[in-house]
This record gives sequence, structure tokens and C-alpha cells, in this order.
Amino acid sequence: MDSPDKPLILCVDDNRVSLILMERLLVVEGYHVITAKNGPEALAKILEAKPNLVVLDIMMPGIDGYDVCIQMQKTRAFAEVPVLFVTGCKEEVDRAKALAVGAVDCMPKPIQKERFIQKVRSCLGSQSRPRQRVSKSTSSPEGIWNADFNGFKDFLALQLKLPPNQHHILSVTPPTEVYSLTSTLGIGQSQLAKLIAEYLGLPHLTILNPIHVRSGKLPVPFCRTNLVVSFNREGGGEDFVLSNPFNLELLSVLNKFKGMDQDCQFYITEPDNILGAFKEKKAIRQDDSKDPDASVPRGKGTSFNLREGQISESEKLPVIKLADSIVEKAVTQRASDIHLEPKATQTVVRFRIDGEMQEMFTMKKKLGAQVISRFKALAGLDIAERRRPQDGAVESTINGRTFKMRLATTSTPDGECLIIRLLEPEARVKMLQELGMNEEQTRILEGLATRDHGLILIVGPTGSGKTTTIYSVLGNIDCQTRSLISVEDPVEYRIPFANQQQVNEKAGITYESLLRSVMRQDPDIMYQGEVRDNYSAKMAMDFASTGHLTITSMHTANATTAIFRLERLGISR
Repeated sequence: MDSPDKPLILCVDDNRVSLILMERLLVVEGYHVITAKNGPEALAKILEAKPNLVVLDIMMPGIDGYDVCIQMQKTRAFAEVPVLFVTGCKEEVDRAKALAVGAVDCMPKPIQKERFIQKVRSCLGSQSRPRQRVSKSTSSPEGIWNADFNGFKDFLALQLKLPPNQHHILSVTPPTEVYSLTSTLGIGQSQLAKLIAEYLGLPHLTILNPIHVRSGKLPVPFCRTNLVVSFNREGGGEDFVLSNPFNLELLSVLNKFKGMDQDCQFYITEPDNILGAFKEKKAIRQDDSKDPDASVPRGKGTSFNLREGQISESEKLPVIKLADSIVEKAVTQRASDIHLEPKATQTVVRFRIDGEMQEMFTMKKKLGAQVISRFKALAGLDIAERRRPQDGAVESTINGRTFKMRLATTSTPDGECLIIRLLEPEARVKMLQELGMNEEQTRILEGLATRDHGLILIVGPTGSGKTTTIYSVLGNIDCQTRSLISVEDPVEYRIPFANQQQVNEKAGITYESLLRSVMRQDPDIMYQGEVRDNYSAKMAMDFASTGHLTITSMHTANATTAIFRLERLGISR
């Protein structure tokens, strides 16, 4: 290339006439042009000449245009080189596939001079102009362009209170491998992404709303490889969401693609969020005007799959994708509950993680109502009823794991609120040590579980881990030599060899009736889901004092107040 002001363009076509025409049109415009008549020759010239743009015919013998583009995306040095496809087929069909394999744009044959030159200029974009840094006056913090990885490692060591022996791990980690620290330091991707965002003063996205993901701006394979996506925010403007702002090569490419947009903003999110946006290799249309319930069966369905098997046309709607992504994110974050709460102008999505409520993101109020309707339809609830409280349940398969979701709706002044409890019945029960107990605490609790009578009462506020602790205790009981029977609402985990009973109010199987039946079956151990009223409290005490072991839970602030709570339920000291 003679001058940086004259970009080098590689034209590839097996049709000699088309190749000569493209070359002449581009030379007249002042571009440097080289040509290739097939795929292998094109790959060789790309490697040798490193062009600024590749104009590529799709239908070629042997290696077609799609294959050439895919091979380019596999090589980091050429992944950022824009590709313009020319095709004799239907433009709308080939455009979708072209974007999926990493091209910037696609145009039809026969080649028309004005449109061809316009497309070439558009694809080259700002590559023929000297790159500029975003000014300090813009909303994009200068910190992302001067991200100091060494400074971040010092910040990370301070925030995580790392011992000196782990400082060496930080010192040998290169900027491109920042997320490899998660397994070494015992933290999650989300926590590391939050720390990166905090260090740079950038907003952190807990969930990447698929409705706002923009395709075609950056090649899809490039986005997957570099963990970045172009993003249209609700208030207008185009932003970038990325995982690793310490990748200086990536930032250089972004500066080139964004065309010095003065309103550009940057967000940080974890890698799984960005990879999830490209699972189906398709752009998600920004269209939340359709009724998500129009294509959803209104019967009493009890199960559905998320990202599993084949997906129908109806399940490509943005609302359905958003509902799926909310549940997937909750599973990734190890959330026990999902709250969709309408406010005056928007709907807030919050997760309960380790007992604490955390706000994840907000959405438009209309969209939030549609997402709630989606969940209600799946659980067989009446989507037209928004004032009366409703309860339901639905099973889902998320990344190969089966979950039961318990739904409960209620009415608020700002609209209908939905709470979803996430349960994984087949999950492995955690050991007591995994819950944070030391050796002495574990030994004491395991010893109590081997007794043949008495009461083990696990207490605490909502989300404190009562159920998790109880199932860990039950997991230490030998149910092959001892008879264990449970009364649960609902069964949250499966206990091998135990007789687990579940409340079913619609079928007339109440909590009281199941407790009465337990007395007649004479088990060694009874697990009672919770002490909720005078009758359940009295049954737990009677069972424990007649030569049986009772294990149950109760909602109180702490162990001391449990005594007073039992007194208020009618149990005498």
C-alpha cells in the first residue's frame, strides 16, 4: 500500500468480468486494489497483503465466500478486517447468513456503480481516517482507554484482602486472561466484572437484555472471541458492552468501529452474558409490541424447556427471550428467588442471593407486564386476572438442569407483582462444611441427627438458608436403616430412601391431614417443612416427646426469639 490515505481492497470473484468491473470502479475512486479468483488464493493474499477491506463473492467452487470469512475470523490479526459480500442470490437471505459468519454487509449482483462505492465506503468506515480518542467531555470515561491493569491488580488484592502468597498469581496473569483469576481466587465472573466496573468507574450490567443487542455493527465471531457486543440503550444512542477493558487491541478496534461517536458509552458485564447473546446466531428484533401470550398455550401446562431442543417461531419473540434470560441469569447467580416488581414508570427485577435482595436491572413497565404474563401462562395461571393473588408451578430445563419454579402473584398500586422461587429437586445436597460450619459445629449437628428422639428446630429469617441446612442434616441420616417421613410444601430436594409427602390443596391434601397420617405410620424421624401455626407446633412437640426425632424449621429473627414464637403459637414452657 503506497499511502495510508489509500486503503487496500482485495476483490475476490470466480467470474472474470465481475472481478475486472470491481477493480476498475475502485481504482477510479482512488483505492489500491488486488484481486483473487478463488477462496484459497484469497486466503493467501489476505495473509500476504493484509488488506483494509475484502469484497467477497459468495458462490465460488471449492471454498466459497462464507468459508473464507470464517477462516478470517479464526485468525486474530484478520478478525477485524471488514468483509463485504456480493451475491447473485436473494440479498435478504444471504445478508442474514453473511452477518452470522462475520461479514459487515452484503449487496446483490449485478453490481451498480453508485451503490457499490457507497457500500465500500460504509464498510471502510473510519479505517481510512486517523483514529482519535474520545474526548474527555464525552460520557465515555477516559479510564477505559487508559485502563491500568497493574493498578487494577493492586485494587483487586485490596478489595479481596488477598494474602501475600496469592499476590504472585496476580503478577503473572496477563491482561487478556483476567477472567482466569475467578477459579484461582474463588470468586465468580459476576463479582470480578463488578470489581472491574468499580475500578474504572463504569456501569455494570448484570443482565444483557437481548432486545437491545445490535447485530451487524461488529462481526459475530469477533464478538464471541473478544467478548464484546454493540448495544442500543433505551434512551437512545449506541453503546458497547464488553467484559475485558484491559484488552488494548480490542479497544483499538472498537475505537475504529464506533466512528468517534461522541455519545458512545461503555458497560462491563461478565463473559457468559455476552456469549449467551449469540447462542442462536441470530439478531433479536427490537419488537416488544407483540402480545407474547397470543402464541402461548393457555392450558394447565406444567413444564417447558429453556434453550433446549428445537425452538418454535413463537419462542423467538423478544419477550420470551427476555423471560428465558432472566431465569438463566438467576441460575447462574445462584439466586433462590426472582422478584418482578412494577413501579410508577418501570419494572424492577431483583434476585435474592444468599438471603439478600439485589437489584439486577429495570425494564419498561409495559415490557415487564408482558414478561410476567409469559411466566403466568407457562404456569397455567389466569393471565387476565391481575388483582387476585395466584399461585402456580412450572418445571424448566436450564442448561441441562431441571428446576421447579413456584410462582406467586400479588396486586400492588403500580400493577401486578410476581415472585418466583427456584428449586432444583435433583441437586446434590450440600455438606455442612460447605455451608460454612466448622468441624465442631458439624460434629455436634451430625450427632444430634443420630438421636432417636427430640426436636431439631432450624430458625432464621426469609432467605437465611433454613431449608438448605435442614437438607444437609437429612443427608447425614441413614434412611435405609431408619424410617424417615416428611411433610413438605413443596418437596424441594429428593432424599434417597425417604418417604416424602407433598401438600396439594387443590386435591384436598392439606398440611394438617398429612401431619395426622404421619402419626399412624410410626416413622423413626419426621421432617416437617415448617412450624406455621398452633397445630403444626403442637404436632412437632408431641412427635418429639413420644420417642421420635422431629426436624423442622420456623421463621424467626434468631434462636432466642424462637422460644417466644412458640409461646405465641400456644406451646407452654
